[in-house]
Amino acid sequence: MKHKALGVIAALAAAVTVVSSAAAAQSAWPTFHGFAVIPITINGKPVNSDVPPILFYGKLMVPIRVVAETFGAKVGWDSKTNTASIMTVGCKDLNYATWDLSDAEIADAKAWARAGRHLTSDQIMPMYTAKPAPGISVQVYTPYASVVASANPEGPEVSNQAYRDAWAGRLRIQLCVVGDLALAQSQVLVVQNDKTIEPVRSEVLVDQEKYGIHGRVTDFTFDGAQIDRTGPIDVKVSVGGQEYSCHWELGDLK
Repeated sequence: MKHKALGVIAALAAAVTVVSSAAAAQSAWPTFHGFAVIPITINGKPVNSDVPPILFYGKLMVPIRVVAETFGAKVGWDSKTNTASIMTVGCKDLNYATWDLSDAEIADAKAWARAGRHLTSDQIMPMYTAKPAPGISVQVYTPYASVVASANPEGPEVSNQAYRDAWAGRLRIQLCVVGDLALAQSQVLVVQNDKTIEPVRSEVLVDQEKYGIHGRVTDFTFDGAQIDRTGPIDVKVSVGGQEYSCHWELGDLK
């Protein structure tokens, strides 16, 4: 459940909206023990709590219970160790294995994209990437990972339904080949439970030469209905007659 807990934390960060610190500094705003009270909304709805969110020396402090419980998580307190705990079992709207892309899952993915906006896709999603040979990179994209990769925190707002229309229920395998083999024919297949699954579509996204080195990125799309979304898969890659195999446990991926 580690990935689920991380998802809840990211979803909370994405779904909670706060006013700017500059506005909070206005004297007309209420205070709590001398600190400016910050109104918050979750998915556009105002949230009230017995202890209000405050601006604490330039840092936003939000009561954990009211936010976590809004997402269906349970908050506990151990008075012996002074430890707060969040239990995400049964957390509503965060069931990544369905590949349906709920609003909470999309909010989580956007938060991940925003946190890693200065990183490459390999850096922000290393667990989705394999490099079976020099010059060859394979990335597996669940619907959640596709939202992370396509979300642009600094670009125009994209509706959640648009993300669902583009990525829900689909598994994408992206093959990047750099060097002489980039010009060779390539193919990607998914093998699961002794069943070979062929892509329903393939598209060359990048095909160019730079500084005398050729590079090609091809996107292969698979029908998620043919795949056990919690089981292991082997991705069989063929480039210029050379065969490579990469393994993923889908149950360990969002």
